[in-house]
Amino acid sequence: MIFYLSDTLASKRNGGVSLSGVDFLQLLRLQYEDITVITTDTVSKADRAATDIAGQPLHPIHEVRRLAKVYRPRRSLRSLARFVQVQIRNIGARQRIALCDDYQPDHPNILFVNSWSDLYIAGRIRDDPRFKTACIVRGNPESFFWQTMDVDKTAAVEQAGAFLRQFDFLIFVSSIGRDRWQPYLGEANRSYYLPNSIDDSTVRSLLEKNSKLVANDLGLDANVTHLVAVGSVQTRKGQDTLIQVAQTLRAKGHSRFKIHVIGVVSQPYGGLEIVRQIQSSDVAQHFVMHGHREDALKFIYAADICIFPSRAEAFPRTIAEYMALGKPIVSTDASGIPEMIKDRQNGLLCRIDEGKVMGEKVAGLLDEPDVAAKLGAEARLTYETKFSKRSQAERAKEIFTDIDRHLMKL
Repeated sequence: MIFYLSDTLASKRNGGVSLSGVDFLQLLRLQYEDITVITTDTVSKADRAATDIAGQPLHPIHEVRRLAKVYRPRRSLRSLARFVQVQIRNIGARQRIALCDDYQPDHPNILFVNSWSDLYIAGRIRDDPRFKTACIVRGNPESFFWQTMDVDKTAAVEQAGAFLRQFDFLIFVSSIGRDRWQPYLGEANRSYYLPNSIDDSTVRSLLEKNSKLVANDLGLDANVTHLVAVGSVQTRKGQDTLIQVAQTLRAKGHSRFKIHVIGVVSQPYGGLEIVRQIQSSDVAQHFVMHGHREDALKFIYAADICIFPSRAEAFPRTIAEYMALGKPIVSTDASGIPEMIKDRQNGLLCRIDEGKVMGEKVAGLLDEPDVAAKLGAEARLTYETKFSKRSQAERAKEIFTDIDRHLMKL
């Protein structure tokens, strides 16, 4: 029996872990016929109805078991309304799930856990020792310095490592991340590398269109340079450094430009402060704060240059989207990004918190459009050859087959 635990699924507002969560579910469906999904979310009708990945057929989902969502209201009417909504949705959901009744002799019995699952950490899944466990690792150690709520960041990373050590198999979305986690792991874990991918079908449909027409449909001024930065607004994502980017561009003589910041504002992790900094800066007029947009891919395709100022990443889906759409990219070299972007080959890299340097690199591409176009074309080629959905599906099947073989030997 194959169980797959993902706290959230297919919700763009919940970020990359959620989107990648449903992607991994579909990869499991390539290999296994008896998948039971455990989540506080839902599997959308479209995702359940999917029949193939890159032409390879998918098995149907056996069952979805929904766990009750925990929500602690704050003292506000909005929070109380949300609490009532959650309680209504929890009707019929389970508080805990035990695996002991689902063991099937002579079959693979595996629990796959999507990243650092709060549901798993809280003990709401009662393991059976006959089940093997696997974790899809979506964060690098440095991510915990920026995103954990703990005061002692070093202890937070060590606790995260302890969480990973309890699994029989680890599937890393970043090869650099796998190397950086190794000091926190023992020899007991069997590990694999499976980079993220994205929805190729949406990308292909966009590539069939003229990017200028897409920009026009979005209401973007054709006489203005459009820079796009996609990602939830929070300290880890580094949107505050875009102020320096804008200031540098203006100092370099570029005055007609807009920086489109697209992503939900993450209040617990400094998002509101970043918005305030941008709005009170001397370059505020150059920013458009869009919040969450379902059509973010259209903005990427319409952009002249895509920017990624993050301070810590594993394997960012946003970079993959930039690459797949053939855009010139200027990014930090945080964490796993250098395994995707090679400086001056298929994009430009700078160190984290170097907003001025990033601005200079953006200005350079605006002054040399031929160079920008060449980098964009190389980014597209890199995506197709290394990170496409077809490549991901083939690698996933190899990993699952190896896991099954390993279990047969035990």
